[in-house]
Amino acid sequence: MFPVTIICEGSSENAYLQSLNRILRCTNYSWDVGPFIPRVAHQGYYGSVIAKLKEEQQRNRKSTFHVWVDRDIYIRNTKNSQTNYQQKPKNIPNFFFSTMNFEDFLMLHCEDSLMDKWIAICVQHQHFNTPMTDADYMPLYRLLLPDYKKGELPFDLTKDRVTLMLDRLKRPKNPFANDFGMFLSTALTNGKIEFIA
Repeated sequence: MFPVTIICEGSSENAYLQSLNRILRCTNYSWDVGPFIPRVAHQGYYGSVIAKLKEEQQRNRKSTFHVWVDRDIYIRNTKNSQTNYQQKPKNIPNFFFSTMNFEDFLMLHCEDSLMDKWIAICVQHQHFNTPMTDADYMPLYRLLLPDYKKGELPFDLTKDRVTLMLDRLKRPKNPFANDFGMFLSTALTNGKIEFIA
């Protein structure tokens, strides 16, 4: 096993990765990658995550590093994030993107009725063309998951919820792409991570 450090945008991704590690520990897992070590950049802007990445690379040269951020910032090119990402040096890993944000990724873990309602809200607000900002989407999101707070998961993350998310990512009409989820799916498929009941 070798550690995988994930430079993540915020505390919600941190909570998710910590819960995922717990699942892998508690299900008699067998894996060649991990544990996942989240390191929070507190912003998803290119400059912020690169600064955190370089800081963590100096601290731990034995880890493998990935960056997980929301795509909405890059679509808007906030603080030239997309421009800088397109010009990144070869030694910077390709980022894992959540389309459009982490809350969309969380919805992949929820029951069909909840996810369908969120998709309808996103379509109504043209979220897939012009991503909503958190000021716009958080009140709408809390209509479906009223107890959700940034930095906390709105549900207990379980093996079944992770399996549901992985299955949904493989569906061709799924609107919420997620590169970290696909990385996890590939690791599972290749036998690097195995859930054992």
